[in-house]
Amino acid sequence: MLPLPRLRPERPDSEAIIRPRRLRRAEPERSKPQEVPLRAKDLVLPLLVCGDITSPRPAPARPGVFHHTLDSLTRAALDAAANSIGGIMLFGICKDRPTTGDAADPNEILLQALARLSSELDSQTVLMSTVCAVDDTPAEPAKSRSRLQLADSRLLARYRDAALAQAQAGARFLAPADHTDGQLAIIRTGLAAAGRSDVGLFTWSDTPTLVWSGADELACCHLGRHADRPREVATTACHETLRELALDLTEGADLIMVKSELAYQDVLHDIVQHAGIPVGNFQSPEEHTMLETAAAQGWLDRRRAILEILMASRRAGAGVIVTPWATEAASWLREETQ
Repeated sequence: MLPLPRLRPERPDSEAIIRPRRLRRAEPERSKPQEVPLRAKDLVLPLLVCGDITSPRPAPARPGVFHHTLDSLTRAALDAAANSIGGIMLFGICKDRPTTGDAADPNEILLQALARLSSELDSQTVLMSTVCAVDDTPAEPAKSRSRLQLADSRLLARYRDAALAQAQAGARFLAPADHTDGQLAIIRTGLAAAGRSDVGLFTWSDTPTLVWSGADELACCHLGRHADRPREVATTACHETLRELALDLTEGADLIMVKSELAYQDVLHDIVQHAGIPVGNFQSPEEHTMLETAAAQGWLDRRRAILEILMASRRAGAGVIVTPWATEAASWLREETQ
């Protein structure tokens, strides 16, 4: 709890000297004592690029979010950059699975998208990419410990190769999509060996968001996976989250990305207090879906609700906010300053 300020004594027969409400009479006065600013450069736009479509199509369960072609992706990215947002985060998907961006397949849509945007965007817009490696070993409950270790070793090698390919294609920040132990260390070592120590890494916080994963899975075509998340923590295991983040820091993480909706702003704040490195917030796709659905029904003021949610993340301490509303919010913030 924040300590209350010490008030100056007042004489009972005098008019009150301290009146904070004087600054709340109208919007111009209300906006002056702003403690935590929300800026366009704090916002990052996530974009989904799909390799097997010929025109952009709506993402399932995500109003206003699209599976993009290379051309529509480029238009969306340039529009966002024109509004001075801080970055673009790319997710590559195919019809039924996420793309790996593996160097073994130079035609992978994610690598093509990175190469295209790195040539189109200026240096003020940071290009981020998610690193996905698909394990070809099916999950089996009876699998021995040695087979599990072998499967993880192959998976880690794929992460390293995919990360290096994306860095060479133009990514300035990389985000491994899984929660496999040791993945940051092997990626960092591989990047250093290739002379790409300039590329940043961020880790996803294992926040307890099991119930809030349905729309994200549908949008990214990870159909059926939301019921099986063996590497995520329980909803009450916040200390375990901090412990695993400490391990990620020793492996070379440069930024922590917390997938946190309003129900877990306390976890975001705790991570900010303990991390010692920049912390970002990846807005919950389900929160986005719920707000858009309510706004479409006229149940709330869409613009005000969006800005309030983004400000909540800033108040909790997030220095980077990944949100589908990045372009819109940036344009609104510019209007307010004019």
